[in-house]
Amino acid sequence: GGSEHAVLHLLYARFWHKVLFDAGYVSTAEPFAMLRHQGTVLAYAYRDGAERWHGYEDVEFRGGEAFSKATGEKLQASVEKMSKSRGNVINPDDVVAEQGADVLRLYEMFMGDFEQSKPWDTRAIIGLVRFVQAVWRIVEEPKPAAGDPHRRLRHKTIRAVGERIEALKFNTAIAALMEYTGELQSKGASREDQVTLVRLVAPFAPHVAEEAWEHLGHTSLVCKERWPQYETSVTIDAMVTVAIQVSGKMRGTVDVPRGADESAVRAAAEALAPVARALDGKSVAKTIFVPDRLLNLVAG
Repeated sequence: GGSEHAVLHLLYARFWHKVLFDAGYVSTAEPFAMLRHQGTVLAYAYRDGAERWHGYEDVEFRGGEAFSKATGEKLQASVEKMSKSRGNVINPDDVVAEQGADVLRLYEMFMGDFEQSKPWDTRAIIGLVRFVQAVWRIVEEPKPAAGDPHRRLRHKTIRAVGERIEALKFNTAIAALMEYTGELQSKGASREDQVTLVRLVAPFAPHVAEEAWEHLGHTSLVCKERWPQYETSVTIDAMVTVAIQVSGKMRGTVDVPRGADESAVRAAAEALAPVARALDGKSVAKTIFVPDRLLNLVAG
């Protein structure tokens, strides 16, 4: 479904709300303060030179290109609405049976921004399978970490996931979880990391999260646990990356202490070879400085 599907349901709901308002059962004239609906899930479709559509069961991939299994002919790919005539319908039950409900949920949220239409790509779902497997390995076969090396990343991840859920940015929330999981896999995980990871994963992959929570020795449900808290001071990096432009053109970046003043950033910027070349023989007529973000040297 997409905008048309969502709007029709909202029209029905609004009609009944108006009836209840007129009858005195509700106190508000309008039922909704804001509309946010998901984009349509599209899918890749494949056709041959005779404009015949080929279903997924008749398509094989070689080097990223699609070919007919029956004839070997190279097929043309396009993104279309799902329809039986094009052979590009994805049955969620099939995905659940093969990959599990958690992978389906994760992939749907990871495909793109909530409100944008986006294509389903059967080949891309494997990335979410690996993510779920990684979460489980961190819980079942942990690589112990000495001390608490991921404290800053853990707090930053808690903050990022929470804020992005509130903003319906589920895809970037999952991306933050993937980054955190990758660090835990490579450098080891403390008990605090394990517990935090499972709590953060729970809204996206509830089945594996509940199983992992039990594996960690808990008898309650993770979905009833309090959301992890973060310390704001821990989430703020001591160093920031500032973009450097010359007359509006990007010439590089510099890493400087957070809060560095314009003169310090300019000194670091002028030491960059691309900036020096762009300013060769010219004077700086104006500077545009956005602390911790941007320095633009406008040549005269």
